[in-house]
Amino acid sequence: MRERTLVAFGSMMRLWSIVLFANVIGAFAAAALFVYTPALPPEIMPAIEELSRHATGMGASTGFWRAIPAGVIVALIVWMLPQADETAFFLILTFTWLIAAGDFTHIVAGSVEMAVLVLQGELGASGAIFGFFLPVLAGNIFGGTLVFTLVAWGQVRDDVEEEL
Repeated sequence: MRERTLVAFGSMMRLWSIVLFANVIGAFAAAALFVYTPALPPEIMPAIEELSRHATGMGASTGFWRAIPAGVIVALIVWMLPQADETAFFLILTFTWLIAAGDFTHIVAGSVEMAVLVLQGELGASGAIFGFFLPVLAGNIFGGTLVFTLVAWGQVRDDVEEEL
């Protein structure tokens, strides 16, 4: 943020909210495609349902803690992407694989799995919002903000200490 004002912060929060909302709408659209149409072979749906239960069934506290590393990883992707050039695809592939390999959870990808269960009536609104969505969102924000803060501080620390 170039301007450190309440107005600039409000604008940033509005932008983040719009992007998150659009991602959740997209997640529900993808889930609706899976649940309500023959877009996927029927024998695949049990696997999608099982993955959805696994991704959303960990409880709020565990969801929060598993979301922190995913937030860190996504923040690292964002931080490294401008310098990646021709390796951008492999950077994204590798780091998102780490999220899956670590069984971490991310709010955008996890929203598809949450939406599958909501649309099938297996997960209610309260469980989706308070048991999954908000804890995972909080963990992702905490992890991503932590990494951004540490990396940014590492880059300016010497300059700040010289001024003091």
